[in-house]
Parts: sequence; C-alpha cells; structure tokens
Amino acid sequence: MLGHCNKLLSMTLAACLAGCQTYDFEPVAPLSILQATDPAIGFGQKYKPNIVLLLDTSKSMDLPIDATKPSCQVNGVVCGQKADKSDLCNEAVCPTRIGQVRSAMQTFLTQGNDGTLARFGFTNFPQPPTLYSTTEQLCAPASKIRVEVPVAVADTDTAGLQQAANNVNASVQLFKSNGGTGPDGTLNTPLGGTPTGTTFQWLGRYPTFNNPDGLSRDNYVILLTDGLPNCNPSNPNPYTTSPQACGCTLASGDCSGVPELGCLDVSQTSAVLSDLSGRANNPVKTFVVGFGAETVSGPAVSALNKLAIGGSLPRTCKLDADCGAGSTCLLGTPAGDICSQAFYHADNAAQLANILIQLTKRVQNACQFQLSIAPSKPQFLSVYADGIHLDPGVDTYNYDGQVAVTFQGAECESISSRGPTNPVKIQFLVARSL
Repeated sequence: MLGHCNKLLSMTLAACLAGCQTYDFEPVAPLSILQATDPAIGFGQKYKPNIVLLLDTSKSMDLPIDATKPSCQVNGVVCGQKADKSDLCNEAVCPTRIGQVRSAMQTFLTQGNDGTLARFGFTNFPQPPTLYSTTEQLCAPASKIRVEVPVAVADTDTAGLQQAANNVNASVQLFKSNGGTGPDGTLNTPLGGTPTGTTFQWLGRYPTFNNPDGLSRDNYVILLTDGLPNCNPSNPNPYTTSPQACGCTLASGDCSGVPELGCLDVSQTSAVLSDLSGRANNPVKTFVVGFGAETVSGPAVSALNKLAIGGSLPRTCKLDADCGAGSTCLLGTPAGDICSQAFYHADNAAQLANILIQLTKRVQNACQFQLSIAPSKPQFLSVYADGIHLDPGVDTYNYDGQVAVTFQGAECESISSRGPTNPVKIQFLVARSL
C-alpha cells in the first residue's frame, strides 16, 4: 500500500518522492531534493534599508500633548485649535505634538549611531500651498520628498549616512506651529487634513522605492500620525449618502460641507498599504506609530490597527506581557500572533524616540531571516551557511517554529562582519508533507 508522498521544498524549487512506503521523517538534512537559494534571503549581510519617515502635519499637530494642563488652556479653552492659528500654544509651558516630534527626532537621528543604520528620507502630509488654501488644497497629499533617501551614499560611508540623517532632522526642526514657508516653497507648519491613503499612493511611485541601484534593499515607511485618515475625494461613503457610514472625522461631527473629504478613509488607506507591502517587486512595508492620547481611544484604535496590519508590520507577540499594559496577545489571527493594539504608540518625545530606535534596529538586523514557506515540523528545516550544514544551537541559529530564523552567537558575528561585497550565502531547505 502506498503511503503518503512527501514534498521537499528548497524555497522555490521542489522534488516529489512517489511510491514511498509509510514512514516518519527522521530529523536529518534532506538530500534528495533540488537546492536553491531564495533570492529574497540569499545573503547574510543585508544592504542598508531605505526608510522614509512620513510625518502627519495636519492641523491637530498644533494641539497640546496633554490638553488637561492649565497652562494649555485659556479661559477653559484648549489652545491650538483655531484654523487661523490665532490661539497657538506656548510650547515653553505647554508641550505640543509637533514640538515633541521635533524633540524625538533630534534624539533619534543625531545621538548615538542610529542615523547610520539605514538610508533615511523624509516627507510630510498634507502639503497645501499656503496658509489660506482652499478646502481641497488643505487635503493635498504629499507630492514631493522633503529630504531624499541618500542613494549615492555607500553603505560603508557612516559619515555620509549620518549627514543624511542630520538633513532629515534639520528638515523636521523647521516644522513649528508658527512656521512659515521653506526654501522649497513648502509650508513648515501643521495645517489641513490627513490624506494618508492618497499620500501612500504617491509614495508607491517614489523612484527610490523601485530599486534604482539594482540591489536587493528593503523598503520601509515609518508613519507618525496623531489622527484618523480622511481627505479621500473618492470616498465611497459620502456623508450625504450615509452619515453613519461616512464616520465624519470633524470635531463637529457634521461633514455636510465636505461630504467626501471629511469622512473616515480607513478601508481604502489600509488597502493601499496592503498593496504596497504585498507587491511582488520592491515591496514597501509600513510601521504605524500613533502619537498622542487620542490614538489609543475611540475609533482611532480600530483605524490604526487596520493600517498597521495593512502595512504588514503590526506589533507581534507570544504572551500578553509582550504587548504592554492595556493590550493583549491575539494568537492565530490572519495577520499572525499580534497585539490587540497592533500599532505602536507614544505619548511624549522620549517614548517616540525609543520606538523609532527600536524599529530601525529591527529592520537592520542582518542575522534575522524570513522563510517564504514554513516546514511541517521544525526538524524538517535544514540550514546551510556557505554550503556548510548547521545544527540549531546557541552559536548557530534559532528557529521560532513559524517563519523566522535568527542566527546567533558566533554565526551571527560571522554574518554581520561580512560586507555586501563578500556576503555569507544562506540556504534554507524546507520539507512539507502532503
């Protein structure tokens, strides 16, 4: 009687053993297979990733971090709310959202070596032309990169990479509640709505995210936002058709004057992020960072969760403790094992700087790899470095039982010490039973 057939996969190539007797796989390295290296994970030393810091500079970034502080109120009214900016907060006594972002970027990009871990670029949204723009212009998505990703800087040029990070920081420091127009003609002040989805549509066409140097670089966006996405002129749920489906994002709750632009744009924005992270060539993955207390209450939680999952980089976990206070670990979701608050969150500059450092180091890890397909059992995975078979261990690698393989100890040191011109060639041979 014929037993089960077992299909042995080496990433993209496979050989099927037919007519075999019933038996259990032994934990030995599979040999009767075609061998190949998945080009997405084929080399040990990763090239520096491209990271665009995308800053939400909508009008709400003028608001205080803590609106309950007496120093942030005038006659019981919170400062920073008026569209004409006649009630701006005094940052000396009332820290604002945009002020705390400036402080966090200063720490993140200019202290230590964090600015050299990636090739950083920067832009913001919306990008209205003047303080007195029309409603449509106040919803203008990003249309230019404020600081280009330094494509001409070599990965080994730490001084050049740090200078690029300094340029990003200098551009962010221009953004103030009373900021004017920069030398490139773009406003440097919070204003307008939150055209997140249309901005990501534009970013998907950014040339640097489409492999201009022919190298296998990872592309990321770190989205810093304090509010709900809106400003979609083609919103399928206009306020005039269904106020409930619209989910009006205006403080008044009345979007009759802006029936499409004022409505919540979560589903469409999440779909754009999902398309970018899932495209076959040059995918762009997104970390979502909510900034301020409003992002962890009300409709913002659900909205930012959807964006984090769409961007393919939600917070992952194994235990509730991994997720922190107020969040639990959800095992076995379609998006994997993720925290119930799937996005990252910061309430002040120190927290935001720490998150940015963590995220950058996470994507820069040259010793962590993702399998394109998981083995049926952990023992059905064989790992090779420069053609030498490795057994799992403290000085070789650890497999998490799903799709992550992390080299550690001496092997990680070997991989990390080898530059792009002399990389370690990694092969993963995976077996799956039919």
